[in-house]
Amino acid sequence: MGRNVEEIISALPAGRRKRIETQARRIADEMIREADSLAAMRKATGRTQTELAQVLGVTQHAVSQIERRTDLYVSTLQRYVEALGYKLEVTLVTPENRRVPLESFHPWLQPVADTKPRAAPARPGRAGLPRRSERPNRPAASNAKKTGPRGAG
Repeated sequence: MGRNVEEIISALPAGRRKRIETQARRIADEMIREADSLAAMRKATGRTQTELAQVLGVTQHAVSQIERRTDLYVSTLQRYVEALGYKLEVTLVTPENRRVPLESFHPWLQPVADTKPRAAPARPGRAGLPRRSERPNRPAASNAKKTGPRGAG
């Protein structure tokens, strides 16, 4: 039976394993620096949409939608970035190329309490309404013919 990469690497001398790990980390960091999208960043970290969805407590489809959007809430971006194991910071760059961190802008950047997988929320019905089976019974509509304006008939 064939061996997987982990078995091969674990059989190498400690010094060689450390060099491989350092090289892999350097390449991954370079891929992340050059990532031009959230999907590219996720792939550079070796995570799947399904894994990220479990951490965020959403569906895989929701992660796909986040990655395709061109306009996100900052809080959504923050949760996504932290689920990858990174931290989001907001910094202004002046015309003189001076960087000014927006410390007073960071109250909305509350750290995600944990990045442990959460159960995906139950999907509500259309437009966030309860499903038909969860709606209270409504009285049946009357088939009586309407006679027009109040009392006219």
